[in-house]
Amino acid sequence: MRLSREEEILLEVDRSTKEAILKDRYEEFGRDALSLSVDLAIDRSNVSRILNSLWNNGSLAKIQGKPTYYFSKHVVEQFFPTVFVPSTLEAGIDLKKFLSEHANEEKNSEVSLSQNYYGFFSPNGSLYHQAKQLISHFLPKPLIKQFTIYGAASTGKRTLVNYLFDEGTKAGVFTKHEKPFFLDVEKLILSEEEYADLLLGCIHENSKRKGLLTKLEHGLLVIDKAERLPPTIYQLLRQIGESGCFYEFNQPSKERILKTSIIFLVEEETASPMTQSVVLPNLCEKPLAEKIQFCLHFLEKAANISNQSIKVHKDILSCLVTSDYQNNLAQLEQEILSAVSRARFAAKSDHQMIAEITFDELSDTVLERITITNPLVAELNSYLNCWETDSLYFVPQTQDNTELIKKRMVEEQRTTSIIGNSQIIMDECMTIYNQFFGLSESEIAEIKEGPFWQILTQQYSKKISEKEKKGLVAFAYYLETYFEEKKKVYKPKKFVKIPIEANRFFTKATEIKKHLKKELGIILTNEEFDLVSCYFMYLSQLSKKEQLPIVILCHGENIGMTYIKYINTLSLPPIELHAIDYVSENDREFGTFIKEFKTMIKSINNGNGVIIASDIEPLTSIHSLIESELNIQCQTFSPVSLPLLLEIIKKIQLQNYSIADFKREDNKKELQVMSHSSDNELIEKLAHSLLADSLVFLDPNKTANILFNILGDLLTQLNLENSEEITVRFVVHCSFLLERVIKRETMNFPKLREFINTNSSLFHSVEIQLSRLNNIFDIMIPSNEYAFVCEIFKDLYGI
Repeated sequence: MRLSREEEILLEVDRSTKEAILKDRYEEFGRDALSLSVDLAIDRSNVSRILNSLWNNGSLAKIQGKPTYYFSKHVVEQFFPTVFVPSTLEAGIDLKKFLSEHANEEKNSEVSLSQNYYGFFSPNGSLYHQAKQLISHFLPKPLIKQFTIYGAASTGKRTLVNYLFDEGTKAGVFTKHEKPFFLDVEKLILSEEEYADLLLGCIHENSKRKGLLTKLEHGLLVIDKAERLPPTIYQLLRQIGESGCFYEFNQPSKERILKTSIIFLVEEETASPMTQSVVLPNLCEKPLAEKIQFCLHFLEKAANISNQSIKVHKDILSCLVTSDYQNNLAQLEQEILSAVSRARFAAKSDHQMIAEITFDELSDTVLERITITNPLVAELNSYLNCWETDSLYFVPQTQDNTELIKKRMVEEQRTTSIIGNSQIIMDECMTIYNQFFGLSESEIAEIKEGPFWQILTQQYSKKISEKEKKGLVAFAYYLETYFEEKKKVYKPKKFVKIPIEANRFFTKATEIKKHLKKELGIILTNEEFDLVSCYFMYLSQLSKKEQLPIVILCHGENIGMTYIKYINTLSLPPIELHAIDYVSENDREFGTFIKEFKTMIKSINNGNGVIIASDIEPLTSIHSLIESELNIQCQTFSPVSLPLLLEIIKKIQLQNYSIADFKREDNKKELQVMSHSSDNELIEKLAHSLLADSLVFLDPNKTANILFNILGDLLTQLNLENSEEITVRFVVHCSFLLERVIKRETMNFPKLREFINTNSSLFHSVEIQLSRLNNIFDIMIPSNEYAFVCEIFKDLYGI
């Protein structure tokens, strides 16, 4: 059955989250909409919508920023069960530090609740009389088989049951292994017949399945939200409780004595409860001491969850305690968590270390119900006066979980085949590949007519290199021989477990496994599947090995890496790309930069030379320095642009160009994306006549040239022709766009979401190209401004 798009995206995010944790790659944590749309071949706007939906329903958490990264909450919770994972994390967070030092919410919650737990049942507690009545029916021995607890949501029904069990365990009525069995009706969707089978048991195909009433020989069966049971089942359980016996398998001949006690937890209100029942008070009916205790507990919990110090004035605490809006604890907790969330946002905006809850953070529900002449104020002040200061502070409690995390990760690594590189399997792949050179032309032709060749080549939608073709012939020959021998001996060959270093190799192997089973009836073992995956990885490395590596050398921060990230999203054969930035003479000595650059060149050189794509002096002539000092052949092309890089990659991959080929031809002129003289004159005219008088923060000449280069890349990507009109409109508009972003006076685009969904391809292209400006000018362009730029292309080209 085909997976839905939502399931595909969720599985991919789960896989990448687990892989990042196992390989300790927290700097690559999470997936963004762009990378997922490329990997899964789904439109980016749909991916963004699905990711947002999964985030809203709690399946994913996100790291804010540009772009936004999403990761799987439940995978993180599997590895770090003691760490609370919030739905949203701020940009730039150190995830490794967060996971190792974040507050242990579950443990802190248990500590606080244990301190509050028995306060309910003290002589002045809100549940004292109810607990006394309940215990009188069960201790020193159970006198009845059923009991009903009435109360609204979150009023302490389960707490009362647990207290009964604790007291019964001390008295020897229950053992530690007879903990209450809670059956939550809200989470079960069963018919009357299925409920009867669950409780009484059933006979199915001559096999007997015992029901809960038979299996629970002692202890307590607790039916939560019992009022939602089918009426006949509800009445049946009450009759069983009153009579103390039931018919197993719903057969009169199988009468059994009821050994367990049934407790019904009911949320519906009742004016005349039964004798064997208690009614719990709502939160507003509880004493002030408990209300204060609840508020303090939830504030402490909120501080631990958010890892944020919180300041609360006594007046705010008074509002939370005395306002008459709460019906249960869940509403009070939600009110406090919401107030803390708003206070955290305000503190972050004002660069404050402590988040203070003020009246602005309280909801209208609280403020509207505050009464100045509340009769509880005097009593409340008597409690609050025990604190000498006017404000209370809640500091998150943290502990060092580093050793626990390391231990868990080591244990997880022992149970998985992703354990690091294995030279043994690489040697096996090399042996397979070298078999090609022992084949005759007739044998190769025969192999290409066989089913294995057809299955293998189906995994390549793009043009493949000669080495990959040879490798696929060798692997098809190997598979034919291997499975022929396997038929004779009926025993699979054992291989060493290997890592899957990239998802695309795993995907190819999965497709091959599926086709082998469907077309040839061959089922791969886990070891054989690992070999197939690793062989594709070996071919990829082999095809890269003799290619010329390319280094992108730019003046600015992360510009080269931006080019690489975009090229990796294209359907191109594998190519070795590297990037290094030269910030400025002031920030870093040029000599130090040259030293770092030479170290990089030595590490990536495979003996065939290196291609350098750079942007401005003094970086365009750096290849002569490398050749003279390191004796490594280099060739430099400038100024760097996306069309330039794609042209170099095309010549290396499809025409097998070497350094000598690049040097022999006058490729510097051929490959450079040079502007026509008319373009240069136009840009110069724009910069000096229009932009020079209008721009405040930006250098007009530099800005105009940068925007013109970006326009060229964008037009190439959109397959559009350049013109004087688009040049003027784009350069002028984007220049003022930059000024608006710097001044934080950006424009709002009407119906932005609808526009993006309708023009997703155009918007995606504009966003990719203009996002380069973020690194150059250290800004963050919002989606509204990208949409206005899209309007220019829609107007001129009718896209």
